[in-house]
Amino acid sequence: MDLVKALWRGEVSLAKTYWIFGICINVLLFISLSYISRNEQLFSTPPGKLVSWMLFGFSLVYTPFILICIWRSANKYTGTKAWSILAKIMVIVGWMGYIKEMLESALIITGKK
Repeated sequence: MDLVKALWRGEVSLAKTYWIFGICINVLLFISLSYISRNEQLFSTPPGKLVSWMLFGFSLVYTPFILICIWRSANKYTGTKAWSILAKIMVIVGWMGYIKEMLESALIITGKK
């Protein structure tokens, strides 16, 4: 729980926050959700739907959380200013991608796409 608080306050280094919690975990979530929701045989089973909904729900919460954490960590970054600026640009891109993916995933999960 201390790690979650430190992330939220921007106290974890920008590199760790961005690469480990921002990129790696979100890529794993995206790949998992995409695989399950696009695999008709797996998605048509109750466990497949349950896992898909759980990943979707976790992504709904985790991605905004970590985007805010990256922004806050970038605000506290004391190194080269360019890294802080680039991280913030990527947070903005991340928000746009998040909204797009959540809308597309919702359509797939509900069977409307």
